[in-house]
Amino acid sequence: MSEESKKILKSLSDELEKGELDDVGRRRLISQARKLVSSLKNEGDVIMDVFFAVSWIPLDPQDNVTLMVIPCFPFQPLQGNVIKVMMDLGLFKALVSGGHPQTAAQLAEQSNKNIDPQLLNRLLRFLAAHGYVDQVEDKYQGNSATRALARDESEYGAEHSVGFLYDGYNKIPEHLKRIGYVNPADKKYSPLSLAKNMDGKDTFEILAVDPALEATNKWFRAVSAQYTPWIQTYPFLERVPMVNDGEVQFVDVGGNLGHQTLILKEANPQLPGRFIVQDLTNIVPATSHLAPAGVEFQPYNFYDEQPVKGAACYYMRYIVHDWGNADGIRILTRVREAMKPGYSKLLINEWVVPEQGASRMVTGADMVMMVAGSGMERTLAQFRELIEKAGLKIGEVFYAKDEISPAIIEVVVA
Repeated sequence: MSEESKKILKSLSDELEKGELDDVGRRRLISQARKLVSSLKNEGDVIMDVFFAVSWIPLDPQDNVTLMVIPCFPFQPLQGNVIKVMMDLGLFKALVSGGHPQTAAQLAEQSNKNIDPQLLNRLLRFLAAHGYVDQVEDKYQGNSATRALARDESEYGAEHSVGFLYDGYNKIPEHLKRIGYVNPADKKYSPLSLAKNMDGKDTFEILAVDPALEATNKWFRAVSAQYTPWIQTYPFLERVPMVNDGEVQFVDVGGNLGHQTLILKEANPQLPGRFIVQDLTNIVPATSHLAPAGVEFQPYNFYDEQPVKGAACYYMRYIVHDWGNADGIRILTRVREAMKPGYSKLLINEWVVPEQGASRMVTGADMVMMVAGSGMERTLAQFRELIEKAGLKIGEVFYAKDEISPAIIEVVVA
């Protein structure tokens, strides 16, 4: 065993001796365990992992973070596709509901499709080798990872990742070669558009005609619910000016169904003023009738002049990461033009990528953004450059305590 492996093993042992772990400690332990596995691999192991896309560590099967299974497995195509087959067959639910070990033949009888028991046995053996099911002699039974994958939310995630994004992953080498290995920036010219034979269309245009649209929307809502609510990361009442009745307190730019606005308003029902959710015309008409008291829906394209001037707070969640720098500057400039200097705040709610030691989730999300539409997750330095070119400046950055939820970048007029 190498000195590196011994050092990591000691760190793991020390962490375990602390007793019961909170979420941060548990994730740190998982990260260290992965490092230990990497340090023990020889060159042959590494090659096998790359070309067969397998992992010897089960993917975080703890019940309290079950949805984190799916964001990891899009980066393991073989596992992801086998998992998707099992979901299509309805067999994760059968494994969970059975409550006892079952043979492949018994499980095949419970499938919603006609599947050869011999084929099913091969799939189950593979999943057992990766910790997604347990094998007991010649039978299989569910475990905590199986329970995670049996949830409807996990099926939405599989449809989004395997059903929609995987084709784009496979086109990364070809796409980067065709653009000369420059940093991708054209939203309508991406690995996904190449895979779908839809060059000239952006992610949302491609998704709009894809069978995965409904599942993707449900998946995004499920994932968002797993993160720390942004109002727990950012002290809104302390940092944002309070307005009088009739004035605009909050503008949710590109806010879709207004979930983040509702989080703010429900947590602070005493807040005065108007709350406005802006999105494209094809989204707003479908949601405006759902607006609760005090929340307005307004058709708006963030390339255009911002119609709401001088609001106390403008808010953008997962907007900037969809775009390259040129488009990002244009979008932010439109907000800056509407902001009141010395008064208005812009909150950018996105991940900030560490310069060193970035997690698998954040770096994976960065690759997904590149694939889906030439977007990117940014470091703080990259955010600062983008923001300053739009005539703005960073006031302060607020990071979530759980290390997986997006940060809040508070921005003001320069």
